Amino acid sequence: MNSDKNSLLGGPLGLMLLVGAGLVIFWGFWKMPLNGINEGRRALTALEMVRNGNWLIPTMNGHVYIDKPPMLYWLMVLSAKLFNSTAEWAFRLPSVLAALATCTLLYRSLKRYINRDTAVLTILILGTSFSFTEHAHQAEIEMLLTFFCVAANLFFLDYYISSSKKLLYVSYLCLGLAILTKGPVALLFFWPPLLVFGTLQRSRRVFSGLFFWPGWLLMLAVGGSWYIAIWFSSAGPLLRQVIEIDIVGKSLGGLSDSKPFYVYIVNLLGIFAPWTLLLFFRAKKSIKLFHKPVAVYFALQMIAPLIIMSLIASKHNKYILPLFPPLAVCLAIYLRDFYAWLTATYDEKGKKYFTLFSLSLLAAYFIFHAAIGPRIYRYSYSAFKPLLAKIHEVDNLGPIYCLCEKKFLQLAFYYDKPIPQLDPDEVKAMIAEKRPFLLLAESHSWEQLPKQGLEIITEIKPYRKKSRAVRLLSNIPVKNLK
Repeated sequence: MNSDKNSLLGGPLGLMLLVGAGLVIFWGFWKMPLNGINEGRRALTALEMVRNGNWLIPTMNGHVYIDKPPMLYWLMVLSAKLFNSTAEWAFRLPSVLAALATCTLLYRSLKRYINRDTAVLTILILGTSFSFTEHAHQAEIEMLLTFFCVAANLFFLDYYISSSKKLLYVSYLCLGLAILTKGPVALLFFWPPLLVFGTLQRSRRVFSGLFFWPGWLLMLAVGGSWYIAIWFSSAGPLLRQVIEIDIVGKSLGGLSDSKPFYVYIVNLLGIFAPWTLLLFFRAKKSIKLFHKPVAVYFALQMIAPLIIMSLIASKHNKYILPLFPPLAVCLAIYLRDFYAWLTATYDEKGKKYFTLFSLSLLAAYFIFHAAIGPRIYRYSYSAFKPLLAKIHEVDNLGPIYCLCEKKFLQLAFYYDKPIPQLDPDEVKAMIAEKRPFLLLAESHSWEQLPKQGLEIITEIKPYRKKSRAVRLLSNIPVKNLK
C-alpha cells in the first residue's frame, strides 16, 4: 500500500520539514505566563490538586469543580511532581507532548498506509497551523483530547487493515481515555466517521469492530470510572447541573455563544491557510486522489464530525481541534499532488520555490513563538507582578475577594491561594458591617460597586486585555493603610 519508491520528499528536504515542524510545535511553551481564563482555570485546578492531594474531586479557587473529567489534571500533577515544579511550563508539558505524540502516530500510520511524502506534508501543515501550535503551548484540555481521539482512530485503522483484535482493544482504551479527558463528546470523533466508512466500504470488519462488546466494556470501564466514583461521592448532586449546561445547553442552544452552521467551515479555511488554497487548484482532478479506502477513511474522520459539530449551537474553534489532524492529512494529499505537478512543470525551480516557501513559513512560526508572541501578548499578563506585589503589601489588613471569579483565576494561581467571589450585595453588606476586606474588580464591573465605602489602593492598566484595567480596593481608609 505504501508507495515510497516514488517519493518526492526523500532525503534532507523531508527531514528538514519534519524537524522544522517539530521545533515549531515544541518551542516556546515555557515563554509566557498563563494566557487566558481557560488556561488559568486548568492550571489553578491542577495546582490545588497538588496542594490538597485529592485526585478524585478537583477543586478550583477553593470550591468543587467537576465540569470536566480529571485526565488532564492528573497528567499536569504528575508533571509537576516529576519535575518538582508548579511553574507554568510543568502544567503545559502534557499538551506539548500530546501534540508531538499526535504527529508521531500520524507520521507512522501515513508512512505505512499511504506514503512518506503525505506523512511529511501532514506534519508540515500541522506545524504551520497557528491554532494547532497555539493549543500545543497551552495548559488546556483540547490537545490531549485530540491525541486520544486520533490514537483511537489510527489504531482502529490498524485493526481494519490487519484484523488484529489486540489493536482493537488499544483503540477502545484510547477512546476511554478520551472520554476521561473531556467526556462523551469524544464519541463524536469516533463512532460517526467509522459508521459512514463501514457503510461506504460495505465492510463487515468495520462493523464487527464498531460493535466489539469487549472493547465497549473496556471503554466504559476506563471512561466511566470517574463519573461513577463522583456519582457516589459528596459531589454527586453537581453532576446533573454539569450535564444540563455542558451537554444539553450547548447542544440545543440558548447560550450566548450560539453561532450559525457554517462558522466552522469558514474558520477552518482560515486556520489552515495558505494550504486550503489547494482546494481550489485543479479541484476536479484532485478529488480522484480520494478513491483509495485509507484516503476516504481520513476524509470521513474530518467530514462526519464536522457536520455534527456544526449542528451544535455552541461553537468555538477549540471544540473541533480533533478534526485538525485528519484535515491536515486531506490537505497533504492535495499538496503532494500539487508538488508533483510543480516539479514536473518547473523541474528544479519548482522544487526550489516549494522548499523556500515551506522553510520560510516554518521559520516565521518559530520566530513568532520564540520571540514575537510573548511581546505581543504582554498586555495579557503585565499587570500580575505589580498587582500581586501590592496585594502582598496590604493583605494583612483583611481577607481578599474578587467581584467576578473567572476574571482572576490566573491571578489566584500566582497568589497561590483562593480568591473567593463576592456579589455586589455582599460587598455592600460587608461595608455596612465594617468588616475589613480587600476587593479586586475589573473595569467592566466598577459600575456595580457602591459609590461610598470603598477606596482605591491601586489601579493598573492594562489587565488581561488592552482596553481593561483592574482596581484593588478596600473599605479601610487609604490613610490607614500607610
